[in-house]
Amino acid sequence: VIGQEQDSVGGRFDANQAYVGRLYNINVWDYALNSTEVAFLYESGFCGFGTAEVDPIISYADLLAQDLNGALSVIDGPCIDLEDASEGKILRFPPQSQASTANFLQFTPDFGTEEFGAFSVCTWFFETYSDTGR
Repeated sequence: VIGQEQDSVGGRFDANQAYVGRLYNINVWDYALNSTEVAFLYESGFCGFGTAEVDPIISYADLLAQDLNGALSVIDGPCIDLEDASEGKILRFPPQSQASTANFLQFTPDFGTEEFGAFSVCTWFFETYSDTGR
């Protein structure tokens, strides 16, 4: 689940803990990225299309193909890649005035394994609607 937080497995969502803002280019790897990979992704910039040595097991395109719940939406962003339609698309979670337990993205990936020794999640995010930084 992306955009909500459960305090326990199977626990309920709390609108006060709902994510508010925007997320871009979320990827999940089945190993801990090393500092060089993290630095490369960061230095590639918001529109840099950087990648790690190994492809992610869950790509941003995989996430965008899932059903969106509540007022969560996908909007056009400043980055465009004509070869990958997921590039430039931003997950927009509603502002605090519209925060709800209904706003989330849920997926159940098949990793081919039951547990990980380590994993990494990387994304660009804007914490608030007035935040112009990364």
